Amino acid sequence: MKLLLIVSIILILSGCSSRSVVGYPSEYRQARAETTGVEPSEEAIARFIGLYGQLHGENLADRIAQVYAKELYFNDTLHSFKDRQSLINYLEKTARQVDLITVEVDHIIRDGENLFLSWNMYTEARALGRTMKADTIGMTHLRFNAQGQVILHQDYWDSTEGLFSHIPFIGGIVRWTRNQL
Repeated sequence: MKLLLIVSIILILSGCSSRSVVGYPSEYRQARAETTGVEPSEEAIARFIGLYGQLHGENLADRIAQVYAKELYFNDTLHSFKDRQSLINYLEKTARQVDLITVEVDHIIRDGENLFLSWNMYTEARALGRTMKADTIGMTHLRFNAQGQVILHQDYWDSTEGLFSHIPFIGGIVRWTRNQL
């Protein structure tokens, strides 16, 4: 019985992955090598923070288009995109699926063309008749083009704590697995 449970957990968790573990770091390394950004302006940084400060509201697609370049590298640990329209579709879908999503930036670290933001993300969403609330921390690496648009966006955050641990049944499996390690 215990073996069946462990095999089930492995199958469920591997089914949740949209890409191989090997692919994600190499995609980011390649994007980092291929993108040369410029030092971001205060206005560009403010647009980015404003977008994620309230990922709801009117003209979301237009706000995303102001923040992100047409061609980009975006990875939030759950999904990767290389074009703005795919990112717009993803963020609009995300905004429709949650009741609340806010990101508060705690620290900004500049290193030439690289910008690093540490943040707190809070979400609320209804699922299976209850409100799921998640509060998580993370960090984002950004690079901007000369027009002040993001060309590289890599998030670092614990998606198991921020998302999966709050999903009924799967959350219990994630917490149990984490406690067994």
